[in-house]
Amino acid sequence: MSEALEFDYVIGGAGSAGCVLARRLADAGNRVLLIEAGPRDNSWVIRMPAGLRSIFKPSSRYNYWFETEPQRNLDNRRIQQPRGRVLGGSSSINGMTWLRGHPLDYERWEQEGATNWGWKDCLPYFRKIERSDVSSAYRGTDGFIHAQRQEHLCPLNQAFLDAGVEAGFPLTDDVN
Repeated sequence: MSEALEFDYVIGGAGSAGCVLARRLADAGNRVLLIEAGPRDNSWVIRMPAGLRSIFKPSSRYNYWFETEPQRNLDNRRIQQPRGRVLGGSSSINGMTWLRGHPLDYERWEQEGATNWGWKDCLPYFRKIERSDVSSAYRGTDGFIHAQRQEHLCPLNQAFLDAGVEAGFPLTDDVN
């Protein structure tokens, strides 16, 4: 008869947040069980940029294919919300894009009743999770999620940024 395993914490979902949380808890001496419903992220469709297209098909085993509720301002259409069903979560299916959301969205959520979800409340946690090459008041440098700016842009991406500058938007060392 085998002995039952005991854990201090059980975390559901091995995406970016679940993995960081499990690591921090384990580093603090806790026994952690991290559970992921999806498979490993070592498939060619995840590893090869051209393969990512197949993940965004309803038949993909790596995508939950959630949808929003009908959106009143979009003629009651439902909007697809792909979410990763794979080790690495949505970070594995979105080309490793790291975005936090706009600060004004966090402020609106707090005004609508999400207490302590304002930008000033969330920013310290964003900084804590990140390991960025950019040292600023908005980016962390010691976290587990390596966030970096793409240095070698394709001509189309460069043209997009140049157009923004021409339109009067400043180019920054952070996310543009």
